[in-house]
Amino acid sequence: MTDLLRIGTSSLLNMQQAINTVGHNITNVNTPGYSRQSVTFEARSAQSYGFGYVGSGAYISGVNRAADDFMTSQIHSFTASESRYRTLVGFTSRLDSLVADADNSLNTSLQGFFNAMQDVATNPASMPERHVLLSNATNLVSRVEALNSRFASLASEVDTQVDTLVRDINTLIGNLGAVNREIVSAVSAGKGNPPNDLLDYRDQLLTRLAEKVGISVVPQQDGSVNVFAGQGQALVVGTEVNLLATQPNAYDASRLDIVIKDSPGATPINRFLTGGALQAALEFRDGTLRQAQSQLGLIALGLTESFNALHEQGVDLDGNAGGKFFAGISLGVAASGRNKGNAMPQLTLQDASAVRASDYKVEYDGTQWTWTRVSDGTSVSGNGTLEFDGMTLDLSSGTAQGGDSFQFNPALQAAGQFALVLKDPAQVAAASEAGAVGDNSNALKLAELQFAPLVNGGKDTLQQFYGTLVATVGLGSREAQSNLSLEAALLGQAQQYRDSLSGVNLDEEAANLLRYQQAYQASAQIIKIADEAFRTLLGALG
Repeated sequence: MTDLLRIGTSSLLNMQQAINTVGHNITNVNTPGYSRQSVTFEARSAQSYGFGYVGSGAYISGVNRAADDFMTSQIHSFTASESRYRTLVGFTSRLDSLVADADNSLNTSLQGFFNAMQDVATNPASMPERHVLLSNATNLVSRVEALNSRFASLASEVDTQVDTLVRDINTLIGNLGAVNREIVSAVSAGKGNPPNDLLDYRDQLLTRLAEKVGISVVPQQDGSVNVFAGQGQALVVGTEVNLLATQPNAYDASRLDIVIKDSPGATPINRFLTGGALQAALEFRDGTLRQAQSQLGLIALGLTESFNALHEQGVDLDGNAGGKFFAGISLGVAASGRNKGNAMPQLTLQDASAVRASDYKVEYDGTQWTWTRVSDGTSVSGNGTLEFDGMTLDLSSGTAQGGDSFQFNPALQAAGQFALVLKDPAQVAAASEAGAVGDNSNALKLAELQFAPLVNGGKDTLQQFYGTLVATVGLGSREAQSNLSLEAALLGQAQQYRDSLSGVNLDEEAANLLRYQQAYQASAQIIKIADEAFRTLLGALG
């Protein structure tokens, strides 16, 4: 009788735990990230009675979590990609609206300025036309200043988001380190059985982290996971975490770089971080936006240098030699904060049309200097004086140490210096000879600059170059939108597959509940029969 009673009792307890598990599933049907759990039963070892083996009931071998590690990693990957392009769409669409706005287009201002210059050439002795020219020049300067200001404001906003993302990432990896510790402890206490709800919570943390930055996850034998960002930057190793931090760029304090917190040397890891909103913010700021800023500045630089050069060759209404029409633009280089030497290269502009819309980097290896156009890696090397892209670098000032470096962006510098200095309309140098009444020869040359290839290595006119800027930004925005649609669809499919595998189906749980309820009642009947049989036996013996 004791065997029957033991079988019935263990069965009753087993069914009770199965019903509890079903109830847990039903309660969490709307819990994000919850994975359905199920009880696994196994038969106990049978006992030999000489005539054969007699079963001794069943036991619960585990509570399993319906999860697929491969699909989970796919969700992390698609989440990172979808978040990246969603963030990019937000930034690029705003930039596209800014540069493509017909009412505020720089091309409109350029056209108005050159039209006014042509009017002066048509009637060089008339003051009204000269007043209109200065008015249009003022409008052009204001348009460049406004665009440059909006670009700078957008860059500052991106840096704010980068800082926020880094703080969010640190919170998440701190939580991951803590939950790893809990899981390791629970696995040890549970003799290897996994703590399912903690695993769900950790997966949620990982998915939220993937929204911020692309990750790869490596499971460990003790139940913990190691988490790496982008191209192998360790964020979580077991219960230990490596927090991130931001610091000012070595060449430009207005831009933030990302480093491993409390790491000696604190080398920026921007280029190693791929996926998620963080990559989107960095690639937009350092790619699309910086390129747009540089292209705008190159227009300002090309117009300033070419227009001033011609204007200074002319003569104004009073017979005086023409002066500067736009403010002169001064260029310089920024030294890395890590430099050990005291060298300071001197930059001189020779031909504005040859300058490119790119950052330039100058590095000393202990023997010679290398001057690189960052956008495509083209470079020149040597000592003393180097010439490249219409500029000259005098490298003889001071003493450099191996590893010293400098960086500059002539176009970007020009955008913030573009200004009108000529205020008196009589000083517009429309003539080529002093005293020649009605001489418009210099005005004609100035008006013809509209059609001259003044920028991008002498390939484009100012308006063509701005048109390229608008087209490039628009194409980037549409490409980001197309990629977002694709990645969103892939993420949706992965989530649907996960839900079909791991999600709670109320109909299925209701059926399980009924099945376990019936089994529970049957188990109670076994106990009742065992009790009655035992009482009958006792009665017979008494």
